Amino acid sequence: MFPKKYRLTKKEDFDRIYKNSYTYNLNYFRISILKNNLDKNRFCVVVSKKVSPLATDRNRIKRRLRYALFSNQAIFPTNIDLLIMVTNRNILNTKSADLQAEFLFLSKKLKNRS
Repeated sequence: MFPKKYRLTKKEDFDRIYKNSYTYNLNYFRISILKNNLDKNRFCVVVSKKVSPLATDRNRIKRRLRYALFSNQAIFPTNIDLLIMVTNRNILNTKSADLQAEFLFLSKKLKNRS
């Protein structure tokens, strides 16, 4: 798990991201990205009950995504807030390599954008 300084925790931050961010739809999740004025990146993973009604499954999805984020943290540009919303129920059956590939694909999109 990321230390608290690298997590999005306040409602104001979420509202700001929902209103002003760029959104990318990938195979298993939707990512909203917004630049911040801090010297660090902040992350959040959201899994709704529509994806899985079981809390154990939702927590497992969040753990896997946080691990993939932590492993690929260096590929993202600095000073961004990143909100990941899981949209596909099949993410439970996905291999970790596929999740890593999704983040690599996203980083290439971000580099082309800036």
